[in-house]
Amino acid sequence: MNERMVVEEWFDAYCEELKCYFVYSIQSQEVEHLVQDTFQHALHHFSSFQQHQYPKTWLFSIAHNVISQQSSEQSSNPIWKRLLSGRGKQKVPLDEETNMNDLNNDIYLAFCKLPENKREVLFLVLLMEFPFTEVAEVLQSSEKKVKNRYDIAWRALEESLPYSMHEIKEVFSKLSKTVSIPFERKEMMKQELRLEVGKHDRKPLHIKKSSNKKGMVAGVSAALILMTAVYVITDRGQSQTQSNPAENVGEENEEQQEKQSVYEFHGEIKSQPNLEYMQYAPGGELLLFVQGTEDGQYEIALQHRSEEEPTILKQIEYFNHEFRWSPNGRYIVMYRDGGEQTTSLTFIDVEKRGVMEQSFEAKLHNVNWEDEGNGLFFQEYIQSNDKEYEQITHYSLSNREEKVIASGVQDDKPYDYSIQRTSPTGIKINKLLANEGIAKDLFFEKQDDEWMKVDETSYAPYSQSFIERYLYLRDDTNVKHMSWSGNNKKVIYVEENKDTRLRSIKIWEVGEESPRLIIPEQEDIQNVRSFTWSSDNKYVLTSYTLFNWNVFNMDDLSYTSMKEATQEPVWGPDHQIAVIQSLNNQKDANDHNEGVSIYTLDNNNQLEGETIHSYNSNAGTATLYGWDDPSRLNVRFENREFDENAYLSFENKQNGWQRVAKDTINAHAFQSSVWGLDSIQRDDPYSMWEEINKTSPLPLGNGEEATVHIFANGNTTKANAPAFAYIRYDNKWFRVGRVGYKDDSIQIDTEQYTSDENREIVINGSNEVDGGFVQQTYIIGFNPTQEQGSYFKIIASIPNFQEIDVDADGDEEMVSTEGGHQLKPFTTVFYIPHFETFDRINVGDAIGSDYARLEKNGDQYVIKTGSEDDSTSTYQYRNGNLKLID
Repeated sequence: MNERMVVEEWFDAYCEELKCYFVYSIQSQEVEHLVQDTFQHALHHFSSFQQHQYPKTWLFSIAHNVISQQSSEQSSNPIWKRLLSGRGKQKVPLDEETNMNDLNNDIYLAFCKLPENKREVLFLVLLMEFPFTEVAEVLQSSEKKVKNRYDIAWRALEESLPYSMHEIKEVFSKLSKTVSIPFERKEMMKQELRLEVGKHDRKPLHIKKSSNKKGMVAGVSAALILMTAVYVITDRGQSQTQSNPAENVGEENEEQQEKQSVYEFHGEIKSQPNLEYMQYAPGGELLLFVQGTEDGQYEIALQHRSEEEPTILKQIEYFNHEFRWSPNGRYIVMYRDGGEQTTSLTFIDVEKRGVMEQSFEAKLHNVNWEDEGNGLFFQEYIQSNDKEYEQITHYSLSNREEKVIASGVQDDKPYDYSIQRTSPTGIKINKLLANEGIAKDLFFEKQDDEWMKVDETSYAPYSQSFIERYLYLRDDTNVKHMSWSGNNKKVIYVEENKDTRLRSIKIWEVGEESPRLIIPEQEDIQNVRSFTWSSDNKYVLTSYTLFNWNVFNMDDLSYTSMKEATQEPVWGPDHQIAVIQSLNNQKDANDHNEGVSIYTLDNNNQLEGETIHSYNSNAGTATLYGWDDPSRLNVRFENREFDENAYLSFENKQNGWQRVAKDTINAHAFQSSVWGLDSIQRDDPYSMWEEINKTSPLPLGNGEEATVHIFANGNTTKANAPAFAYIRYDNKWFRVGRVGYKDDSIQIDTEQYTSDENREIVINGSNEVDGGFVQQTYIIGFNPTQEQGSYFKIIASIPNFQEIDVDADGDEEMVSTEGGHQLKPFTTVFYIPHFETFDRINVGDAIGSDYARLEKNGDQYVIKTGSEDDSTSTYQYRNGNLKLID
């Protein structure tokens, strides 16, 4: 394997998928230069490609880094901004002949409006059908983080559209087939890449992106990333400040002239009349092409870029041939079927510009060049008067000799032969007897220019090896998602009919002559994502594209009803299944609650489930990351907004699943923004109301001032008559709303809590909560540049607000005590000011307790927590962490 494969094989295989990737990631069809950049990076760093890697995954990981460099350009594009704001229209970037209806366009627009990292993971999973392990490799992330991001992205897309899951997936399947590169353009791009072959590594392959941390670390990291990005884009091996500008200009001019020569040569050939076919040699200097003649014949020609005229190699009457260059570029094999029992091969000696004809009395299949390029292997079907059989043959171009490597002429049964693997010194041939389930592996090595058999492995009838090879070699079906049981005795897979494209699910047990059918052919099976066996190999957990799931019983082939999930479920011990799922029975649909649930499979194939932990999915998401033992499940909670994580454990005790107390808990993992508070609208006070309080002008910053007025119904003497606050600014009234009661001592001032340059108005009033009265603090932000005159907004409404130095660092924290009654026990909440807004941390949620009460113990503050089982714990808050002290 060498870097020429990048141009000669990988480019044809993956260039259009990469173009599709760029189109739907950065919203443009003018991305072929990015495809070219990706392959140039691959050429320059081919030495970093590991043999165990998938070429497609490796190339997409490079393309991911190329996309990273486009983000700033995209964000500054005014058309792109219009699209994101919903004020513009953008049609789906498809070929002109594709007829897209409104549904397709709506789904595409919703896809475009997702953040780039969400679009990217949806593309890789839904359009490219990458498994999560490979998506993680492409994005240089963890598999669990990728699953989280996919879950978040899919939910955001689904919630923004009035269409069903099936409709959305159908549109995605169409989108993946709409991007192409014309053949001539492909050849031009390949020719440019051939000029890069042989150049050494000159720049770092991957750009490691930093998470968005706070403070100086973020600034330094961003600067380093930017420097690295510039370093990569310059495509130089040394710092630009250390290189000689004159030398750089000379190199660039020479390279530009070389590329211009390529363009001119390609254009001249392309402009020739009746051109039928063209293909460059691996080195890119030679071009093979076929063109029609005036008498209706076809000429096969070869021309070097330095030559003015081509060499006409051969004239043929019909053109239905295939051409394949040898890896070393010395030969070309040309072939077409010459009838049911004969095949002719034509070899072109590139150096001598000569043509060698070779005919065979058998039909050839699977023509493969050997690695050195001086010979090739092929599979022959021999039909004699008394026998039909197959054989593997090697043809040497050095001495023009044909030698049979493995043959079924002596076999007493009709074995199928296939080339399984080749190397410069060896070849592995598989020998299969389909009707008896027999498989053998034959190993040959090249010794003194002779291919000698050195080993043979035989397998029992209908062995694992036979089943794998048989399924792989079938011509009528495609086999997907093959998964062997832990003991390698059974395999479950999806079988797709090549004609109808319908899929079925089957299971094949080692030793059985044929597979058994679990699910017959139907369209829904296209959604199958993976199969996972239970530890005792009795059940298979089947996950579908959108993480719906069910369980197959491998004894009687029955299966459970379908269950929903937001992530891929995970097997636990004792036939338990851990699942992250939406909680459809929540009281408040706006909470978007999700939960960790445990399902147990009973002997009747029934799933019994219970939710052991719930959380607000707006704040973050949970990921299952393993079982310590049958009674303990570990979960990672990831706060996607603030890029913070916390690790939780749950233990199955006699009275059910309970959260395990941790010594240290990252409180910021449970930090969430304060949302849903209203902008304050312009509105005059009611004429019947009485003004009961008025402030002096309050400074708002930058010379701006406002007054706050408290009004109440003047026709009542009731002490609990509601009191309403209004702001007077710029000779206009702004209605804050109810802030307490007529006889309350409502305090009003301004403070500078957030990092905004303006000051906030702070109203200390009261509120009625669940039949009781609590102190309520309303913090009102001011923005004089806000559109439509909405200058004021309530950015926090905090019950029982205090400012206390909880962590003993000399700075006071903003603390709230919420609850305090039977319906909602006490919990301590920290409020954290940010730019023009606040975040909050619910300590009870962070610890997993029913209550969390702030108390003073000596000269320090502690948080007492407890649960329904009467277990209590004591924590201290230090450096953003909750530390268990008792």
